[in-house]
Amino acid sequence: MVSGDARIEAVHPALLEAAESAVRNSTARRGTVIRDTRTVAARLGEAAIRLFSERGFDNVVVAEIAAEAGVTSRTFHRYFPSREAVITDIADVTNERLVELIRGSQQPTMLAALQEAVSQWLAQYEELFASIAKISHESDHLMGAILLTTAKWEDRVGRALHERYPASVDVDGRILGVVMMGVLRVAQSESTERGVSLLEETNQLMSRLGTLIAVGQDSEQRRG
Repeated sequence: MVSGDARIEAVHPALLEAAESAVRNSTARRGTVIRDTRTVAARLGEAAIRLFSERGFDNVVVAEIAAEAGVTSRTFHRYFPSREAVITDIADVTNERLVELIRGSQQPTMLAALQEAVSQWLAQYEELFASIAKISHESDHLMGAILLTTAKWEDRVGRALHERYPASVDVDGRILGVVMMGVLRVAQSESTERGVSLLEETNQLMSRLGTLIAVGQDSEQRRG
């Protein structure tokens, strides 16, 4: 039997750190405030990540996650509506960081800001995204949940771009949000096939959007 410590070491540290950073989402979902709420949420998140990494997402049930964390399945569902929510909570936290980078950008154009923000975001989370991809690529259920989460954040990224560059046409930001998430999906696939980093592949694909960038810049100049 593999010891608990050894199993923790087998999981990429980025995943465990991300699960801890996502605790605020699950505790907010819990609603009531009790002394050990954060501790329970952290134990559940860590247990789920560890089991997903060891066995594969589709081979783990809620009862096993709860038992690993020392609680009941009912307690699990007080913090997470589903197994998928453990991963999508992490996605929400990382995507919040992307929006933060966009809002703080000092680039002169909306598209340049998006390029810069995505590059900085991936530099911070590339190892985490690679670890999540390993868990998700064999599970249609988890991939579906991630795609639904992505659709939500496409809109939020678009709104953040428009808020940062209010002279732009609102729909431009929304289009760019969709395009950016699409680029990330293609980059994930291409980077795996070509054996290059996700950051490198994404930067290359983003640089190919020259025509779209030129259109966006021209639109901003005409409205400036």
